[in-house]
Amino acid sequence: MTMRVRLAQTLLFVTALLLEIPPARAAALPVAEINHVLGEKGESLPNGVVRYSWLRTDLKVVIEHTAVHPALALQSRVTFMPAHDGSALVTGELVATQEEARRVIDVLDSSPLTITALCDHLCRESPRLTFVHFVGEGKALTLATTLREVLKATATPLRPAPAAIPAMPAKWVDEMREELGYSGRYQNGVLSIVVPRSEQVRMSGEVMPASMGVATRLNFQEAGHGRLAGTGEFALVAGEVSRVLYTLSNNHIEVTALSGHLLKESPRLFFLHFWAVGTPFDLARALRAALDRTDTGKEQ
Repeated sequence: MTMRVRLAQTLLFVTALLLEIPPARAAALPVAEINHVLGEKGESLPNGVVRYSWLRTDLKVVIEHTAVHPALALQSRVTFMPAHDGSALVTGELVATQEEARRVIDVLDSSPLTITALCDHLCRESPRLTFVHFVGEGKALTLATTLREVLKATATPLRPAPAAIPAMPAKWVDEMREELGYSGRYQNGVLSIVVPRSEQVRMSGEVMPASMGVATRLNFQEAGHGRLAGTGEFALVAGEVSRVLYTLSNNHIEVTALSGHLLKESPRLFFLHFWAVGTPFDLARALRAALDRTDTGKEQ
């Protein structure tokens, strides 16, 4: 057997071994420890992701005579996902009054979390609110401890409030689902629909699932007189921003903010926030038209 043949056989053998090695998997998050630090049990999601949320039931927010349900637009969220180097990635947003926002910024200034946006999601609301977006990477418990301090800088209730609104969907919920083409989840008087993007979004070398805040989110509640209030955000790449903005504006949907929520993600995402009040048919038609101007995937 010649040296060249033996070398070829050796290369084939090594290649076969490499093909049988399973891809590296991210270590599971220390969920029990994170639960202890944050004082509540997180919601387990696919891909090892865990989400925590807090409704600002302490705030009585009104927009032009419409009382805003906490589940519509007053929900702080923090989502953890495991990374392949044993660390954790965190994305989140915090609902704060303008006075609280100053204290939150002070806490985050010397922390492993980075503020990515300070923006308005609503318009003409009373009291005025600031939405603080942030990302972080590092040891899961270190990030959780920081988040606990951030929450303590606000009056956010850290215990879930009992659902005061029956869970039975009203007629408008079925109408919105049919017109938009997504089922969503109805809870606490609010229909919430999450529409992921079709392409993969990566950050820090990791594929970011839609649950990490890289998806379009549409929320609806009753606003009286047969109307609905709608708010949420479109997750857009650069080429979609102007056409979605003009589609919403031409259909009497008020754009309240355009911002980035992440850092170093690929493709770069822009988040377009909106507020609208109208009939179920009008809202669904306008938002469906905007969705059709984006590259979206299947509902999650």
